[in-house]
Amino acid sequence: MFTSRSKLLLPKSKLLRAGIFGVILIILYISIPKYHNSSLPPNQCPQSAVVDSIVVAVKTGATEALEKIPALMQTSLRCAKTVLFFSDLEQDIGPYHLHDALETIAPGVKQQTSVFEFYRKQQEAWRTNGNISSVNGMRDPDYPDDLAAWTLDKYKNMHILEKTWELAPNKEWYILIDADTYLIWSNLLRWIPSLDFSKKVYFGSRVFISGVAFAHGGTARWDSKIHTSCCEDFMLSQALKEYNNELVSIRPEMSGQKPFTMPFVSDYWCQPTFTLHHFSAPEMKELDVYEQGRQNQSIPLTHAEIFAEIVKGPLQAMPAIREDWDNISWRSELGSGLTGEDNEKVTTQSVKECAAACEANAHCFQFVLDGESCFLRKAIRLGERRDPSNGK
Repeated sequence: MFTSRSKLLLPKSKLLRAGIFGVILIILYISIPKYHNSSLPPNQCPQSAVVDSIVVAVKTGATEALEKIPALMQTSLRCAKTVLFFSDLEQDIGPYHLHDALETIAPGVKQQTSVFEFYRKQQEAWRTNGNISSVNGMRDPDYPDDLAAWTLDKYKNMHILEKTWELAPNKEWYILIDADTYLIWSNLLRWIPSLDFSKKVYFGSRVFISGVAFAHGGTARWDSKIHTSCCEDFMLSQALKEYNNELVSIRPEMSGQKPFTMPFVSDYWCQPTFTLHHFSAPEMKELDVYEQGRQNQSIPLTHAEIFAEIVKGPLQAMPAIREDWDNISWRSELGSGLTGEDNEKVTTQSVKECAAACEANAHCFQFVLDGESCFLRKAIRLGERRDPSNGK
């Protein structure tokens, strides 16, 4: 059982840091269709000379693409001119063509890795039945707790970069996102002109594995290594590092969270938002409606505005203490922009004692009690419902 509480204290505003208007976004200039061309009337899209120089590569999977791709293109990316889609199955979804990112992986790698049995069955199901319902929910043979589609996902990124360059070469900027990533397109168009595309740069929201930084969001050699790696973003960072493309962390502008789960702290307050993550299709549509209805669209969408207009109301409407609600004070989420130093653990099973510990801590905005431990947090998040698990 999770019991959480938040103190509604607003960080003080700070001046916007010059030159920065902003998890899973990677912006690359690497010397990296059937592609989508926006047909939306120009007066409904932010105007910028850099639009023609940007390629957005979207990574998805066949088990989610039907839900995610149309929603993404009708909201966040409707004004992008060149968008490429990559999946683990070549198919068309309405006007959008999805390329198979895995088709060029060496047969030897596919044969020695059990998760590719899912890939083969998915291809066969599509050829035979025209759908993949027979493989939905298939588990990874090596990690039964994980979906096979999720494990297969980590083999895609480097092949996506290769194919993106082949399909749309010699552009200035390449953006790689997941299909559940929401781009604040207007903010990106304000920021990108301040950059020098002639320099090799690799932007992302920095997280670490074993001390190696990577952005949370000739390949045969790397394919064999990916099998033992946790995530494709990590391996991509390693590969780019060999070519002197060091990660430049853009945080909190590039976020691995969505409004209800992202942390709000004073250092983030006046910073614009470039990316948000883990969006469902309905959530994309809701944020798009908000974006289009903003009274002043000539200024960047900031963390302060997201809090004031989207998060503050639901937060104020919550009871002081709510059971089976997780405000995520107990962990440091990948892509959140916060480290383990930003939360504090207190051993207690008492809601009253946990609340008292937060009230006594001048830096505590909220707490969560999982039935065994009390976690205090310096940031504030709304959070989301969480059903009890293992008595917690």
